[in-house]
Amino acid sequence: MLLFARPWLPALLIFATVLQGGSVLNVTLDQGQYGISPYNVTALAALCVLAARLFRAPRLDFLSAAPRPASWLLSLYALVAVTGAFVLPHVHAGVPVYLLLNPQGFDLPPTPLHFTISNAVQAANLCVHLAVALFLLHAASRPDWRSARLLWGLGAAVALVTLIGGYERLAHVAGWPSFNAFWMSNPGYLQLANHDVAGIRRIVAPFSEASYASAFLAAVWTALFAVFLLGRRHAGKLIVAMIVVGLALLNPLGSTGWAAAGVASAAVLLVATVYAAKDSACRARVVSAWAALTVAGAALLLVANFTPAGKKVQELASTAIIDKLDSGSAQSRTRSNMSALTIVSHTYGTGAGMGSNRASSYFASLVSNTGLPGLLTFCGMLAALALAVARSARDRSARVFVVTALGTATLAVALAIPDLNAPLYWAFIFIALAYSARPPEPADGHAANEARHSRTV
Repeated sequence: MLLFARPWLPALLIFATVLQGGSVLNVTLDQGQYGISPYNVTALAALCVLAARLFRAPRLDFLSAAPRPASWLLSLYALVAVTGAFVLPHVHAGVPVYLLLNPQGFDLPPTPLHFTISNAVQAANLCVHLAVALFLLHAASRPDWRSARLLWGLGAAVALVTLIGGYERLAHVAGWPSFNAFWMSNPGYLQLANHDVAGIRRIVAPFSEASYASAFLAAVWTALFAVFLLGRRHAGKLIVAMIVVGLALLNPLGSTGWAAAGVASAAVLLVATVYAAKDSACRARVVSAWAALTVAGAALLLVANFTPAGKKVQELASTAIIDKLDSGSAQSRTRSNMSALTIVSHTYGTGAGMGSNRASSYFASLVSNTGLPGLLTFCGMLAALALAVARSARDRSARVFVVTALGTATLAVALAIPDLNAPLYWAFIFIALAYSARPPEPADGHAANEARHSRTV
């Protein structure tokens, strides 16, 4: 129904990005299987709406509202990546790569580079993202646009992830029926629904594995924490939201998200502490955050050392975080990242072409696939987006949330997510792009309404 509620279609796009593990339709192509995700279907609906709107009013003036440096850099990145996907595998044929078609990723030896269907699929996925970005920019130029709806869509996505995770946790404990087969049906991903850490089941649905689930939740939790520290309203609601999202973040037992949330929230707290010296309005929140951190740390130490559950807590921390640094998985991931740098050298900085190589880190995958031009344009786009949002006329809480979520998500994918077109990450790019676009200024007072709706975020 929401597909036809066109003012809410942008929110539905953000909502659909978390349904990463599911598939509407599975297709077998060449050597591999691929799933058509709910996000792809929603993006197709958005593209149809955009095409119909442009057919009725064939004007491109909505592009002038796009943040100039960021939009130009995104366009250059897309040109480099899509062109390279079809050209570079032929130019650099034979260079050892970790093919994306291999479900084991970088656990097996490298394979000589050659063009595969994965190159075309990844280029198509990027084009889908570009179509979504154009749709959002066009939607942002319309009188019925409300940027806050994107955050409502993100909130609904968080609620869905939390509810699914909560049910699957209870289903595992109480022996209820599990719906993992429904939520995790996309053959394009290695699905890790039955993986335990220290004897505790990882709950990752509707994502395919813990790193994706924890990365998404870490970005949202850290952004809420930043708004709590630097905002001036809704302290009680923010605390409740942080508790709920924090519990959801624990559910997948994902060290990727834990590490990203830990590093990013520590940076946020330090920045807020410095800021509190000048702004008395947020000083009480910063003090309460330090107090809560001290109490939580002391409680964790007491539980780990002086309670019957202490042994399990220590085993979980050791297995999920400490031992993982020296595990065989960590070694293979490090090897894949080093191989990515070798690919850059062997291809003279041009990369092997999007869809050619898999590395553990997002940015190792980025540079090995799209080369130095792709890396520089993509990173420049991220920096320009963050700066544009920070300088926009939006409510401060909204700006803090969007910039912090994008930064934390970027840190999370840099740690251990190789998928260059992961919708869960691009959701934060889309939100930043829409929030940095210049709003329309019609004579009917829409700008005032937009400002009022932004203040409710």
